[in-house]
Amino acid sequence: MKRNRLLMVDGYNVLYADEGLKRLAAESLEDAREKLVEMIYQYVEATDYRIELVFDGSSRSGPRLREKIGEGMEVIFTTSDQSADEYIESRAFQLSPAAKGEAVVVTSDYLQQRLALGKGLMRMSSREILEEMAEQKERTRTRLKSKRFFRVSVRERVPDEVVVALKRLRERL
Repeated sequence: MKRNRLLMVDGYNVLYADEGLKRLAAESLEDAREKLVEMIYQYVEATDYRIELVFDGSSRSGPRLREKIGEGMEVIFTTSDQSADEYIESRAFQLSPAAKGEAVVVTSDYLQQRLALGKGLMRMSSREILEEMAEQKERTRTRLKSKRFFRVSVRERVPDEVVVALKRLRERL
């Protein structure tokens, strides 16, 4: 699938907008991050977005970390002196004018949303992306349920002549 549209996601902003992830983060921030990565990866698999999921690296030292997760998704931990907001803002400046019309910033931070719109990018709140991911998951579930191969009986898979032969054999026993 060709992935033309870019979705830049403020990871912690989305994580703390979801009640389940917020509860999980109170126990283990690492587990909550991993769950968010999994949720967004499932979403990216069903869309044509390239996703940059950005987390603040304020509690760590060292260079920026980038990890490619399958096709179309990259998880980024900023350096300790750069916030996710600053990284996303910097990326917005780097995008070509044509790419800007295809890029979306996901955050509930009002200032970041205004900056994105001012740079010609689209914006989506954390709540909106969570709702869109839930809707996409439900559409996928519905599509899979409607596939006949999940409900095909043995009788439907066996040729008629085999069924007749089996009936004759059963009658003889």
